[in-house]
Amino acid sequence: MILDRRPFATGHAVTYGLGRGPDRAFDRQEISAGWAFWYAPFSTNAVLLGAAWEAQVSLGGGEGRALQLLTPSIRLAFEIL
Repeated sequence: MILDRRPFATGHAVTYGLGRGPDRAFDRQEISAGWAFWYAPFSTNAVLLGAAWEAQVSLGGGEGRALQLLTPSIRLAFEIL
């Protein structure tokens, strides 16, 4: 994270994922890169709420390549130390 001052954090985010399904397991790859914002609303800081602006590239899966812009409304994460 670029800025990590409790309860707020922001920085770059990169995600790699594989497609899942009963007939075509792992035939599709997704790479996302963007900027994430996180907020820890509780004093324990174990639960995080966040949002992000991301671009996602999808490869394979019989659908060809695709580029999407993603803006998830709310992310929920659990911090495990």
